[in-house]
Amino acid sequence: MGGCRKCILQGMETSISLFFKEIKDPRISRHKLYPLEEILLVALSCLICGGEGYDDMQDYGETKLMTMRQVYPYANGIPSSDTFRRVFMLLDHEHFANCFARWMESLHQRMGAEIVAIDGKAALGSQGERKSPVHMVSAWCHERGVVMGQVATDEKSNEIEAIPRLLKLLDIEGSVVTIDAMGCQRDIAKAIVDRKADYVLALKGNQSTLHQYVKDFFDAHRVDGWREARFDHNESSDKGHGRLETRTVTVTDDLDGAIMLQQKKWPLLRTVVEVTSVRTIKGNTSQERRYYISSLAPEAAKIACAVRAHWSIENQLHWTLDVTFGEDDSLIRKGHGPQNLTILRHTAVSLLKAEKNSKRSMPKKSKLAAWTDDYLIKLYSKTPYFGF
Repeated sequence: MGGCRKCILQGMETSISLFFKEIKDPRISRHKLYPLEEILLVALSCLICGGEGYDDMQDYGETKLMTMRQVYPYANGIPSSDTFRRVFMLLDHEHFANCFARWMESLHQRMGAEIVAIDGKAALGSQGERKSPVHMVSAWCHERGVVMGQVATDEKSNEIEAIPRLLKLLDIEGSVVTIDAMGCQRDIAKAIVDRKADYVLALKGNQSTLHQYVKDFFDAHRVDGWREARFDHNESSDKGHGRLETRTVTVTDDLDGAIMLQQKKWPLLRTVVEVTSVRTIKGNTSQERRYYISSLAPEAAKIACAVRAHWSIENQLHWTLDVTFGEDDSLIRKGHGPQNLTILRHTAVSLLKAEKNSKRSMPKKSKLAAWTDDYLIKLYSKTPYFGF
């Protein structure tokens, strides 16, 4: 067993243990019976395998003690649920998030012009006596399917303040950052271009003047047959389950005077975008038009890809957190616990996504990790290259 553990630890030196080593233990040294990395490993393993709260962590650790000892000594056995609760309540979630972002950066290889979707999600079960549930604003790399970083905020409206803090954690040079309408702010656009990235920002009523100008601009040119300005178009369709959707993306940097006056207020704003979606469901057809601003050149295919990729944070990350890891049902509410458990869930998502040898879905990978110790250990001992 000693040789096996040494081999596993050598593998972990290039993966998860680098993350654990950076995290500052919030406890007084003389009171520590259980090293922080032992606590983190049990907690993370428990979440990967479908566990939820602190009681599950203790039960899981006691059941899997011999498996955990393949990685760390656990000289004093498995901590109690109260120890797990105390540690995660005290652990500085901002420091934890910073360590996570640095770990992710150390492990991945850049793919060049990646699409990074930024969006917030509420952990609904975390509200308790709080005025509102904890919101976690996350950056999701579409191409690699991993969380790059996250920042917690107590109010959804505070996402505007949280996004620039998140951007400072990330290496996004050369990437395209997509954000929904709440993040369509001049300061956020500036923070993106300051990091040498481009943006595609959804435009709605919170920027009512610019939104109206852009809408009127496209309405006028649509009636005119797109003749008086340079436009690029891209059309795509999806069909399935009785539903047909056709999306037409129209972009231009040939702007009129009203928009040009607004353009001067936005860092590197170059292009305005209209996305027309026509949906037919069971014979009923509806149409919706959405608008965006971007620092990209007026290439409709590239911007269409960014707009569509933005929804992967909802479909792949948020859905996984709720369905596979039961985040909305979690009743962890006190101290820094909700934020820290969300970061651990993001870690679990990243490790499971990194395992490319299996074509199983995320829920099936989670079950396999619970059923097969070798598969769980493989997630830790193999360096995750996130698709490379």
